[in-house]
Amino acid sequence: MTERGDGIYIIEKHDVSSSYVAKLPGFFRRHWKKAAIASPIVYFLSNLAYNRYQEELLVIEACKRAKQLGEQRLRSSFEKQPKVTVFVNPSANNQKALAQIERSLLPMLHLAAMDVRVVKMEEEGEGKELVSVCDDSQAIVAAGGDGTVNEIITGILSSEAKIQRLPLLIAPVGYRHNSLYKVINHRTYTPKHTIKNIISATDSFLANSTQPVSLMRVIPMPKADQLLDGESPRKFKNVFSAVGVSFGPYRDVLDQSSLDKFWYFGPLKKLFVTSKATFAYKDRKIGLNIKWTDVCSGCKLCKKDEIENAKRKLSSKNRGLFGASTTNKDIALEANKVLKFDKIVNEKCSIVRSRTLIDVDQIVFKPGKDCIEISVSTGASGLDFFTQSLFRFRDPTAGYTILSPANITRINCKEVWVEPSEGKRYPNWFSLDNENFEAIPFYAKFYKDSIRAFKS
Repeated sequence: MTERGDGIYIIEKHDVSSSYVAKLPGFFRRHWKKAAIASPIVYFLSNLAYNRYQEELLVIEACKRAKQLGEQRLRSSFEKQPKVTVFVNPSANNQKALAQIERSLLPMLHLAAMDVRVVKMEEEGEGKELVSVCDDSQAIVAAGGDGTVNEIITGILSSEAKIQRLPLLIAPVGYRHNSLYKVINHRTYTPKHTIKNIISATDSFLANSTQPVSLMRVIPMPKADQLLDGESPRKFKNVFSAVGVSFGPYRDVLDQSSLDKFWYFGPLKKLFVTSKATFAYKDRKIGLNIKWTDVCSGCKLCKKDEIENAKRKLSSKNRGLFGASTTNKDIALEANKVLKFDKIVNEKCSIVRSRTLIDVDQIVFKPGKDCIEISVSTGASGLDFFTQSLFRFRDPTAGYTILSPANITRINCKEVWVEPSEGKRYPNWFSLDNENFEAIPFYAKFYKDSIRAFKS
């Protein structure tokens, strides 16, 4: 307010926002300590709020797409309401798994006019038994990390034939361990964007886009040559692997438990763990014996179980063997595709080859397109070990890929036996789909196109 001179005062308008902006440099200069502490906190909170806002926009758009599909289904009086069973591990992603699927996956399924049943997995290994409740479902959803997905896959393939034919949707709720989801959806996978990955997976489910996935059946045993002597595999507990089995020094440095021990290093803990492991990695090289049978396109020896099962189907008079919609003609057609191998004889199919491996940096067994692919890395230098270990931390599936430029041996087989080499160090643990298992001798067999999974 200023006086004009004749007793009249003039009120001047000031730009309040510009005055505050002009005072900011002076504030930071006078209170630089407070500003230094508050700046990263403000940046973190604003970035968190922005990411949450972007996620909400993605969810809204996804729910609109699901609603349109649901309205089309409801208008069709002939279309039955699909039933979906969702298995969720509430402890996945630091107890955030249930909240994340309630924000994204479940609303989309409900809006798409689907009958959704949610099953919470409270204990480890419970998923293998709970899969039996899916006998009236049209699809199965596994919401969790690699351990949850592995349990559901093992439960599906251990159940009756009707459940084995159900397609599987993987909702990648796990923060780090989403290996199988990345293998199937390597083009759309976005690290550390859980909601975006869940929406992408649900969209593929609503679009009914599936692909077959080959698996590897792993049977840990006290002695790896027991199946060679005719021991029945049903005697042993087994698990199915979709990503692979890995062990050696490279696997050890990627073990999450080793990172958790050095949490106080903050963002430098990966560098510290890698540096620490580099000095001792030569003493941690392993040795083992492997036996395997070569790949066979199909004969009466390797298809023995399938041939017996096909003959049993043809002799059965039960029309509901494959469900209400299956006819005897369908059964005969499927069985005859398998019975053609009964006339094929391959003498090399049963030949067991063997090799002793020493000073191994990493060995990986993973299901490929038509066989088990074995990759063995030896002779890596300390620099190779350090650089490749740091790179592997960025990728959840890198532990199942040989990245070292050292000597690499590759073997393709249909089944393999693995046991310790006498006088050589055998690892204490191995990783199966990013889950740790005690490293005892094991037997692995390839199963082509065992399940169908939704692909985005």
